[in-house]
Amino acid sequence: MTAEPEKRTSSEAFEEVWRSLSLNQRRFVVQMAVSATKKEAAEAVGLSKHTIYNWPPRVMAAVALYQEHIRTAAAEILAEAAAKAALIKVAGLDSDDERVRQRSASELLERAFGRPTQRQEVSGPDGGELKVTLNVQGSDAGTER
Repeated sequence: MTAEPEKRTSSEAFEEVWRSLSLNQRRFVVQMAVSATKKEAAEAVGLSKHTIYNWPPRVMAAVALYQEHIRTAAAEILAEAAAKAALIKVAGLDSDDERVRQRSASELLERAFGRPTQRQEVSGPDGGELKVTLNVQGSDAGTER
């Protein structure tokens, strides 16, 4: 008895193909979503049409799958850039500019621990009392406090 080949979802197929592409191939795939032709997409990302016509068939397979999985592709791009972005933020702590160091420190602390709670005062018109009406489900009349 032979085992059946494992069936992949369209999403899994896209992720596998996407990871196999170079940066230029990924840029081309993304551009194809808004371009009418391969030539137009190639020019938009600074590549020659000869380059893209010599790419393996998996690039055009990625174009077709990308149309179905734009959100997944965006998440992959951001996930890959996240580590680089974090290093840039941390490098700001060593800047010669005090303002850059302060801004980097604040952003890193807020990202790690959240923003400090800020007090807000709420009052009615002209600083007077605030009237609150509570509507209880099943009740016809609201109660003012």
